Amino acid sequence: MAKPLKNKNIRDAEATREALLGAGSELFARHGFDGVSVEAIAAEAGVNKAMINYHFGGKRGLYRAILTSTFDEVGAAVRELAASGRRAPVVIAAFLDLVTEIASTRRPAFPALFLREALSADRLDREVLPRIGVIVGTLMEVVGRGVQEGSLRAVDPFCAYFIFMAPMSLFISTEPLRRRAHQEGLVPFAPPSPQTFARQLKDTVLRGMCTDYDKENV
Repeated sequence: MAKPLKNKNIRDAEATREALLGAGSELFARHGFDGVSVEAIAAEAGVNKAMINYHFGGKRGLYRAILTSTFDEVGAAVRELAASGRRAPVVIAAFLDLVTEIASTRRPAFPALFLREALSADRLDREVLPRIGVIVGTLMEVVGRGVQEGSLRAVDPFCAYFIFMAPMSLFISTEPLRRRAHQEGLVPFAPPSPQTFARQLKDTVLRGMCTDYDKENV
């Protein structure tokens, strides 16, 4: 009988950890690190606040765990795309679809957390920043390869990354505001979905960057 009890404890611990990660992601994205208390996170997760210290060593540890796991997931997916051998415009289009999918389903807090961390120049997290660097650096390599292969114009890779990443992050992170404003009748139009915006962004950006957009299968 001891083994089932042990497995149950493991499951309970994993469930508690996941509940805290989910609650923390939502609250940190909405209010920022300083605007969220451990009491609020625990209440949202439905656990005792002592579990935050037990599993993560405190609020800062929870915040770091959320960021590192999120950026690790995105970074691994981006590296896989870059290693696919496909032409740069196709990889860029797939990356925008990936960000849209992750932000819409698996990691809805990702864009807001990304923007908040990018604006936190007063506290450079030495565990988080290199993970962001993997995402940026990998996409810069893709753009550079596209310039060399002739599928992209002679664009600066760093500037190109921000041209297609910044609008996507801003659009998705501000979607809850637009949705609520529409629901409450404060704006007279229904806002487009992230998927609609991603299609428009891909078409606009790649038409400007590609040497022959009509021949690219994006």
